[in-house]
Order: sequence, then structure tokens, then C-alpha cells
Amino acid sequence: MEPVSGVPAKINARFQINFLLESSGVIYLFMGIRAYLYVPALWFEIRAEAPDHLMDRVKVLGRLQGGMELAGAVLLVAGAALVVAMLAAEGAALVYRRRGSTGFGVLDNESEQEDFFQVSSVELE
Repeated sequence: MEPVSGVPAKINARFQINFLLESSGVIYLFMGIRAYLYVPALWFEIRAEAPDHLMDRVKVLGRLQGGMELAGAVLLVAGAALVVAMLAAEGAALVYRRRGSTGFGVLDNESEQEDFFQVSSVELE
């Protein structure tokens, strides 16, 4: 049995067929039987073993599980970092809004905004 995946490496199957003998008034050989008697009649056994190249592939699956756990942990940390960064950015934007600033430091008052967005007219000759 492969310990990580639980895939069986070796399999044994055994089977036995028994006959039940009872006392019989017709067959002389069975007339003296006083109780039920089970007699083994047939026994067979089948064994199977996975080839080494297949078991090597199963072992790779075990290593893959560890890699997937590591990738999941990395993605969890990255997601948590993005949430913290998003909350920090939203907090900074809230602070700038309360101070009356745009947060960019370029156009902090209305007169600067009007000057920036004013388009000069040019006459074509």
C-alpha cells in the first residue's frame, strides 16, 4: 500500500468452495454422518502486483500533493497581502478626502484645478 495515496501495490484474492455433507439414506458412504460436515472442495488464489514504473508514477502524485499544499499557502498569503494593501489604500484615500486634498499633490485647490483644465482658444487663420 502506497502510504500517501492509499493505492494498493500488491493484491491477494483467495476463494474457497465447500460442500455440506449430511446424513443420507440413499448413499451408503454418507449414512453414518451424525452432524453437518463441511468439506473443502475447491481453493484458488489470485495475486497481483503493480509494476515498478506505475508505482513510481504514484509516488510522483504524493510529491505533487505537497507542492499543491505549498502553492495553496502561497496564494493564501498573497491574497491576504492584497486585502491588507487594498484596505490601506482605501484608508489613505479617506484621510486625503477628509483633509480636502485629492491625494495626488498636483491639484490640491480649486484654482489649480481650473487652471489645469482650462483650454486656451486658438484662432485659425
